[in-house]
Amino acid sequence: KVIEVLTVSLRSAQGNPDHPIRRKLDQALFTFACRLAEDDPTATDAIDNAWAKIIAGADLRPIVGVALDRLAQTIAEQTASLQTPLMQFLRGVAIRQLDALRNSPADRERLSAWVREKVIAVVSTRRHMIGDTVRMNLAEMADAQWSGEIQDRVGDDLQWIRVNGAVVGFLAGIAIAVARHLLALLG
Repeated sequence: KVIEVLTVSLRSAQGNPDHPIRRKLDQALFTFACRLAEDDPTATDAIDNAWAKIIAGADLRPIVGVALDRLAQTIAEQTASLQTPLMQFLRGVAIRQLDALRNSPADRERLSAWVREKVIAVVSTRRHMIGDTVRMNLAEMADAQWSGEIQDRVGDDLQWIRVNGAVVGFLAGIAIAVARHLLALLG
């Protein structure tokens, strides 16, 4: 009777993602994952023991296959929204890592060096693709779009150059007028 009741409960949980058994299983997996992330010795020992049994030849392939399928389904469900426990957990991990990076100049410098190295490697090995892409994009731009792009990029600077030219021209005009007036008075 107990096995029959258990079988009926498991079958009803099979097609229902909101079934209490599935929610408890999902929560247990999530809690276990959190313990692994925190390097809890009990959790890491459980994983080590499971791997030891797999390596020792235990035929866990069907169980592992089902577990991996369920894990893939859970991950798909948990990544469907930003409000799920998994996404909240990942957000917390990302925030902690970014805070650690923000507070460690040495880590920031190491990351910057790695990024520079990778960018230089990509640019040097893909130089022809970058040139082709730039040429293709420039060829597709109409004159009005060129003008707009230039205006957007350097328009403010051009205005200041114009103002500067007007001020310098005004001062030069005054200097010439004063010089002419002085020459007229002297001559």
